[in-house]
Amino acid sequence: MATYDLVVIGAGIAGLTCAREARRLGAKVAIIERHSFGGDITNELVPTAVYSHASHLLGLVKSSGPLGVAAEETGLDLQRLHARAIEATAIIGYRLSAEKAERLGVDVYWGEASFLSADELRVDGDVLPAGEFVIATGSEPEAPSIKGLKESGYLTYPGILRLESIPRSIGVIGAGPFGLEFAQFLSRFGTEVTVFEQGDHILPDEDAELADFLEDTMAEQGISFYTGAKVTRVERVAEGCEVTVDMDGAEEKEVVQEVLVASGRRPATGGLNLRAASVAATPEGIVVDDELRTTMGNVWACGDVTGKRAWASVAAYQGRIAALNALAGAHRTANYEAIPMVIRTEPEIGRVGLTEEQAEAMLSSAAVSYSYFTDNDMAIITDQMIGFVKLIADAERSQLVGAHVIGPAASEIISELAFAIKCKSPLTELADLVHCYPSAGECIHQAAEDLVRQVEGS
Repeated sequence: MATYDLVVIGAGIAGLTCAREARRLGAKVAIIERHSFGGDITNELVPTAVYSHASHLLGLVKSSGPLGVAAEETGLDLQRLHARAIEATAIIGYRLSAEKAERLGVDVYWGEASFLSADELRVDGDVLPAGEFVIATGSEPEAPSIKGLKESGYLTYPGILRLESIPRSIGVIGAGPFGLEFAQFLSRFGTEVTVFEQGDHILPDEDAELADFLEDTMAEQGISFYTGAKVTRVERVAEGCEVTVDMDGAEEKEVVQEVLVASGRRPATGGLNLRAASVAATPEGIVVDDELRTTMGNVWACGDVTGKRAWASVAAYQGRIAALNALAGAHRTANYEAIPMVIRTEPEIGRVGLTEEQAEAMLSSAAVSYSYFTDNDMAIITDQMIGFVKLIADAERSQLVGAHVIGPAASEIISELAFAIKCKSPLTELADLVHCYPSAGECIHQAAEDLVRQVEGS
């Protein structure tokens, strides 16, 4: 039986990035997967992005009258959209496939992994000894404890993408990124959508000002929201599902055809037998230090299973760090302050670094500036003027610490701001950066100039 330098458990983006980096370092590597390679990238993120893009195009066409585009008849061919989602997933999925991993020299094992000790694990009938192990098993949906939910039946992320027809109405439980992306594309496809969120506002982990702006915008698009609403019961009735919510002691009911659960995930650690390897875990995830080492010195973890931030960009970043630390003794520490994320609603949201609330709590002096797309020439030209750029700076150091964009090209604009945070660029450098004209990115210049005036008094 082969002895490996590194065995990676889980072939999502975190595990595959780790395995590729390990091979680059010349290590003998094996990777174990029980379901399918690519993880959430191929099972959820890519097909969801295809559906969201289709809904964005549909929205653009319907609102293109001011640009002289006559679009009196618009519609959706769900079968063709589904076929395109499968095609895009296959193209992207090849880069994350078992075949690709094997071509890189990684040994692939299919099955359930279970630790026998800190030095070996079992995969079905095989026992794999290794010097180092990386756990990258991701997370899995966890339905909330709601009376009648299981009995009534509900949809989850994969299920909604396999529907053969668009539901007449749907109740979405959870107003996080996925919940809102699904809510919006279903609404644009003709579904009457109601979103239930237990927190005070949607996107509870994001900047409250952006979250409120997005909620108002989506409400104008026809989506109904219940915030501060705890779903207490779901009951199957003749018309579909009756959803009962507690609104600060007052009970309200909504009847919808289908219910989509878009809240709650848990680390996928079942069956790993972590105790045999002396690896500690909590309900939030496997316990790791800043170098992604677990409580056992030769076992590491990366990706969603750590409970840090469930973003694909973070998972890939952690995967590389885990490989470097496990095999090269690099002692790299995971720093999340400059990793951007995107929420593909319309308007789109991009964020990196601290929220205003976090900055005020952590810094002795924080400065905030705005730039609005109503003042951006490209937004005016394309008639996409909804949204703004919000920059947050450490006034003492005159450096950017947080950036939030809601509006056109947010996912592109935010990368430039992430680079500024990573490089700890002075605010003057950010303000001096020249952008193409016309472009949405010019909003950065305007907001950065305002920060410089605030911080330096010029």
